[in-house]
Amino acid sequence: MRRLIGRGTEDKTEQQRRLETAKVELAAQDEFDVKVVNNDVSEAAQEVVDLMTMPASQPAARRQRL
Repeated sequence: MRRLIGRGTEDKTEQQRRLETAKVELAAQDEFDVKVVNNDVSEAAQEVVDLMTMPASQPAARRQRL
């Protein structure tokens, strides 16, 4: 949230909307096999590409170690 506020690109209403969206997404995180954390955009993007090209038959445990 600090990054978002610090950028100054969204007004308070948009900041609140994004915070509420993030809360919903975080609450649903256990519904998915893999979590991609976006600490670094290029790294997170590569993880997503890797996941998309990984065979669906790959065990979920291995997919989570990416």
